[in-house]
Amino acid sequence: MNETESRLAQLIQDLTDRAADAMSPYRFQHVLGVTHTACALAAVHGLGVERAGLAGLLHDLFKETPPPRIQRELEACSVSIPPEDCDHPKTWHGLRAAVFAERELGLSDPEILEAVTLHTTGDAEIGRLARVLFVADFCEPGRRAEQAPEILRAARQDLDEGYRRALVAKTRHILGKKGRALHPRAVRALRAWLGEGVWDRMGEATG
Repeated sequence: MNETESRLAQLIQDLTDRAADAMSPYRFQHVLGVTHTACALAAVHGLGVERAGLAGLLHDLFKETPPPRIQRELEACSVSIPPEDCDHPKTWHGLRAAVFAERELGLSDPEILEAVTLHTTGDAEIGRLARVLFVADFCEPGRRAEQAPEILRAARQDLDEGYRRALVAKTRHILGKKGRALHPRAVRALRAWLGEGVWDRMGEATG
C-alpha cells in the first residue's frame, strides 16, 4: 500500500467512526448502504473504490444538522449558500460536507468534492464519480425503492443510463410530494440527460 492509499484508508476508517457517532442509527445504516453500493459501482466502472468510499461516507455527514446551523457553519468558513440553493435547504448538507472534507480533512480531489456537493440534485454537467454517488444514494438496499434494483442493474451495464433512470425515479418521487419543487440543478440535469420533451411531460411542478 503506497502513501496515498494508506491515507485514504485511514480517512475511511476515521470517517466511519465519526459517522457512527454523529448520526442516528437509521442514517448511519443508509450511509453504509450508499458507501457499499458506490464502491461496487466504482469497481465495475474502473473508478477508485477508496474515493467512492470516501464520497459515500461524507455525503450525509451533516444531513441531520439543522439548516440554520449549516448556514452559520458555512459562513464561519467564509462560504455563502449559492443563490440557487437558497430555497432548497434540504440540499445544504452536501455543500457543508464538501467544505468539511476540503477544509478539515485536507481533501482536494475535485471529483469527490463534486460528488458530495451534487448528490441530492445531480446536474447537467457531472462527473462519473458524482453519477455513481447519485445512483448509489437512490438505490442502496435500505431505500427499498421499487425501481432501485432495475436502475442498479442498468448502472452496472451503462453508468449514463443508470444516472438517467435514477434522475427520472427521484424526480417522480419529489414531484409526488405535495409542495415539493425541483431544484434548478435537477431541472438542468433532466433537460440535458433526457431532453426538453421528457421534462415537459414530467411536470410543470417547479413553478
